[in-house]
Amino acid sequence: KDANSTSIFGSRGANGVIIITTKRGAHGQKPKVSLNTYYASSKATKVPQVVNGPQTGELLNEIWINDGKDPNSLPYPNPASLPTYERLNQIFQTAPTANVDVSVSGGNDKTAYYLGGSYYQQEGILKPQTFNRANFRLNLDNYISKRLKISTSNTVSRTSREIVPNDNSVGGLLTAVGNSILYPIYNPDGTYYRGPVGNNAIALVKENDQTSTGIRYIGNIYGEWEVMPGMFFRSSWSLDYNDAYNRAFNSTILNGPGSVADAYEQS
Repeated sequence: KDANSTSIFGSRGANGVIIITTKRGAHGQKPKVSLNTYYASSKATKVPQVVNGPQTGELLNEIWINDGKDPNSLPYPNPASLPTYERLNQIFQTAPTANVDVSVSGGNDKTAYYLGGSYYQQEGILKPQTFNRANFRLNLDNYISKRLKISTSNTVSRTSREIVPNDNSVGGLLTAVGNSILYPIYNPDGTYYRGPVGNNAIALVKENDQTSTGIRYIGNIYGEWEVMPGMFFRSSWSLDYNDAYNRAFNSTILNGPGSVADAYEQS
């Protein structure tokens, strides 16, 4: 935070400038191995509260009467006998997160190197969401002479995700939770139950087929020549390559969006 920051970056540098440098090896340094790892978990702090089967039957009977229909022909004359098909405990989970970083750095009188790799894995609190990332980094600095240096920095990463529709998506997982708890998950023959409207939430979790994969490479190579003490000439070449592939398959096992009110109308 000084006059130099302002002179180079203008008003944007008035509050100081943070310079980010990548990790590199040091000349004359013995090989140094570093390992860093951690593990964590996360969970939903508030899970939606839904009524059970008997409570659903009582509410639907109440709607029936409030609509002015015959109270002697209730849709569920014995609501206490209705089953409850719980879904939330099969949708939400305590999601683990793990990360491992390994690096080796060092150098001799002319060459310094840094070689590192990392792997990050995270599962979502909503099944079956996952995110994985693998990184690899290679940095080299080589002095051709006392006044000429050639360096390169290279980073390649690969990410992969499994995605499930959620949030306010009409065909999303949380929307499917709003379907009637009276709907079973499976038919007697083991196939997924398909209600009149909406998705079977468990089918949406287990039959989901939406993935995203990405590969990115960022690299540069440059030469630096010390023309005279304190004066350098530098020429560099850089490449930023980014490739992404998204895949989504909509299974015929899944229905369109719907609501509990729609289910009542169809009953």
